[in-house]
Amino acid sequence: MKTIFISALMLMAIAASLATPNTAQASTIYACELKAIGTIRIVSSATACTRYENPISWDAAGAAGPAGPAGPAGPAGPAGPQGPGGSALAYAHVLADGTIDTAQTSANIVVHRHYSVVDGSIDAGLYCIGVLGGTDGMVHVAVVSLDSQANVGGTVQASVFLASGCEGTGALFSNNIYVVTRPQLQDGGQNGIDRAFYLIVN
Repeated sequence: MKTIFISALMLMAIAASLATPNTAQASTIYACELKAIGTIRIVSSATACTRYENPISWDAAGAAGPAGPAGPAGPAGPAGPQGPGGSALAYAHVLADGTIDTAQTSANIVVHRHYSVVDGSIDAGLYCIGVLGGTDGMVHVAVVSLDSQANVGGTVQASVFLASGCEGTGALFSNNIYVVTRPQLQDGGQNGIDRAFYLIVN
């Protein structure tokens, strides 16, 4: 049986190879065994052995170590550029009496109460809304929801058209919206009941 001798220098070379394995075969160590006496030298690949040597190799992959601790958080990055403006043509917070909450309403919205064509009295729950500026027909849709802060039930709906009873109120410009608010149990029809609501127009 042939005895293999590995010197201290060879052991150091092996340890270095284990620490920094070949990048092409990171888990494999290559060596050449001298046929005559069995000494071993570490090489970079199996093809590096001469005809007087036997190529040998062994796996150097060890068990994965535990994950290291998380590094410190990096500094905050610079603020990004301001995004583009929204696409809504207009928006409004209309109070139950038909007045506007100017802090939550665009400058191009006007609101007036619907009136009775019979005696001119104000109709409950009916609102005439106009969008100023732009071109005729630019309003395509109006989305409306009740103001939940009032904590009262009810329903609300909006349509984009010129409602009879809104004529002459000052709300009728190139674009007209008609909003109806009703009590919870009223299914359609007029009159309704006054409710505050939010409106987005596009």
